Amino acid sequence: MKTHTLFAPRNVAISKTIVGLSWVLGLAELAHPFVHIPPIWLYVVMALSLLAHAAQCVYFTRKFGDQARPLWPHLLQIMVFGMPHVIGFQQSQTVSA
Repeated sequence: MKTHTLFAPRNVAISKTIVGLSWVLGLAELAHPFVHIPPIWLYVVMALSLLAHAAQCVYFTRKFGDQARPLWPHLLQIMVFGMPHVIGFQQSQTVSA
């Protein structure tokens, strides 16, 4: 019997796509309103998202900083995609170990 996990590589890729698409849609809404979400709401959501992603960068640096060289490309991906990148990196480390 095959077990399905929440963090399977396919699910991580789907999560990255959803997070990236949400950024694109949010920035598009700010540039050319089509749903007419109040801009202050979008700014608050973006600020909270960046704060959460910054916290995830700190976590990644403390946990995997010695393994992820160079570190900056990973941190930039985390600032965009968030935790799915951390999970994908962790899985790639367990597979290669």
